[in-house]
Amino acid sequence: ARTGAGNVSFTHLIAYAVLRALADFPALNSAYGTEAGKPVVVRHQHVNLGLAVDVQKRDGTHSLLVPNVKSAEALDFAGFWRAYEDL
Repeated sequence: ARTGAGNVSFTHLIAYAVLRALADFPALNSAYGTEAGKPVVVRHQHVNLGLAVDVQKRDGTHSLLVPNVKSAEALDFAGFWRAYEDL
């Protein structure tokens, strides 16, 4: 913020902490899937970190939009912050 580049929020810090924690607990970056009708664990190579945002439509209703930072685990904090802000 002192450089005029923008503000770092608690959301930025918590999201980045989650990314770092996934490096120590990669099983948390898994999902349920099926192969040939049988359940399997899908192990993801990358972390696409999504954060839900409440968006108000023109008609006044609300919807959730979930933009995500692709391959977020490969970014340092500055890179993550820039990607997050770009979204």
